[in-house]
Amino acid sequence: MVIELVRFKLVEDTLVNEFTLAWQDTMPVVAEMSGFIKRELMHNEETDEWVDLVHWESMKEAKDAAAQISSIPAFAPFGQMIDTTTMVMSHLQQQAAST
Repeated sequence: MVIELVRFKLVEDTLVNEFTLAWQDTMPVVAEMSGFIKRELMHNEETDEWVDLVHWESMKEAKDAAAQISSIPAFAPFGQMIDTTTMVMSHLQQQAAST
């Protein structure tokens, strides 16, 4: 399993409820992508940073999905609310897990 971790801040004056709705609007597209397992959106109130965490079956599927995102119209409103100068994306390969 691979986790795609995208950390970022929002563009100034972005309303949180509009952002979370835009995130939800992208879910049907993401859910149909090959290798998709699940996705979570998190917020750190102390630093005002957001994390979009996506679980994928493989590194190839994670990277293929990341390469497609910018060309998918459903992602435009969501992407316009992210301050791209703060965005950092990582793909992390699972090494161990427990339940």
